[in-house]
Amino acid sequence: MATENYQYVGHAMRKKDSMQLLLGKPVYTDDIVPRDALVVKLLRSPHASALVEEIDTSIALKVPGVVAVYTWKDVPKTRFAIAGQTYPEPSPYDRLILDRQLRFVGDPVAIIAAENEKAANKAMRLVKVKYKLLPAILDMHEALDNPVLVHPEEDWYPPCPVGGDNRRNLVASDVESDGDVEKVLADCDVVIDHTYHTKAFQQAMMETFRTYAEMDRYGRLHVISSTQIVFHCRRILSRALGIPKSRIRVEKPRIGGGFGAKQTAVCEVAAGRFGGRAHPGAGPAHPVQHRRLRRARPHHRGPVGTQVHPPVHRQPGGLPLCLRRGLHQFTARGGLPRLRRHPGHFCGGVGGQ
Repeated sequence: MATENYQYVGHAMRKKDSMQLLLGKPVYTDDIVPRDALVVKLLRSPHASALVEEIDTSIALKVPGVVAVYTWKDVPKTRFAIAGQTYPEPSPYDRLILDRQLRFVGDPVAIIAAENEKAANKAMRLVKVKYKLLPAILDMHEALDNPVLVHPEEDWYPPCPVGGDNRRNLVASDVESDGDVEKVLADCDVVIDHTYHTKAFQQAMMETFRTYAEMDRYGRLHVISSTQIVFHCRRILSRALGIPKSRIRVEKPRIGGGFGAKQTAVCEVAAGRFGGRAHPGAGPAHPVQHRRLRRARPHHRGPVGTQVHPPVHRQPGGLPLCLRRGLHQFTARGGLPRLRRHPGHFCGGVGGQ
């Protein structure tokens, strides 16, 4: 049999960044960030459910090195989703850059930019916040049709219908069936019906979430981020910041692991808000979510505080003794974060499997 002499098939190929990795050259986000980039920190809520009644940043702004402190009054009021999904996303537009209503411990209250980390940390301690505590839903089994609404706002918007209803605390739902389940179960000689509880989890990539943003020489917002969703990030930034997609460039260098967690835009919006020139305190910005903050709350595909309750599965199945083919029914319920991401994937992925 004659063999073809292919140019690439059957030959070793050198990876484009293999020598940089081997020699320890700059390839990751932090390798590229300039030393004079602004340090960006988020002041986070200590309450599971609260309203910001008053917030005073005047003392924090007097800290030497502090460039700007943003609150819910200083950011756009357009809701968006941070899930890395193709448009129209099956995740509702339910979040603001900063919201007056806080929905979980760790929800951002203010964004601080400073010339160094010491100044940013000091400013965080000096922001004075008066909270109005609100009833909190802490059990996913009590959330559905509860009079306490996680998202009572009128501008909650699902771009793609996935069976969600914010007036029911329902982010997504779906039913798929084939045949009469109850009838087949009634005819089975053996029926096994169990409820299974699986664990919550968190991806533990070596490099945590981090982003760098600046204005490039063409007047575009240039974002360098440790992300798995370059083009989704551009669309998310465009909606959140009110900038045309043509004026945004997102670049992904080598990333130190992601495992699906970086299919969510975590640091990009805060970086983009400071990286532009159209507001006070603008300048090259570099927010990082450190591991201690990331481990503060177990979650699935999202930032600190957006805890997902471990899913619960009810799984009845039946098998007639005289047949090899049986019946399988699967019901799953999961508590998604107060700010939802990937709800359609939860329904379709769990149910489909």
